[in-house]
Amino acid sequence: MTERNLLEDAAKAAGMRIRIYEGMQVFPGTDLVVTDAASGFRWNPLIDDGDALRLAVRLDLGIEVHCSLAVVHVGNGEQERESVHWNLRDVPDAYTATRLAIVRAAAKLARRRVPQVP
Repeated sequence: MTERNLLEDAAKAAGMRIRIYEGMQVFPGTDLVVTDAASGFRWNPLIDDGDALRLAVRLDLGIEVHCSLAVVHVGNGEQERESVHWNLRDVPDAYTATRLAIVRAAAKLARRRVPQVP
């Protein structure tokens, strides 16, 4: 799943409408600028701790961070937990891993809420 897909699904789970502009490297490590369609403010829980925390609170996600095990678990009662294991090659630190786990869990929640066509 691409960064764009993760952000679109996470926004959908949170009931947000977003606009995504590609090819604009404003933040290191991403070439996406994501804005909340209602407010026009930038939104990217993959790179912003505050956006990730607000997303987790909005979706009532529980977060467990175990730095000694290099793992983050995120989930709520409606879904299985999403786990992110990190090392310095894949995810540089616990903060990045936690944001990624929150966005992955939100995206998974959005996909589970989509009605299935028989």
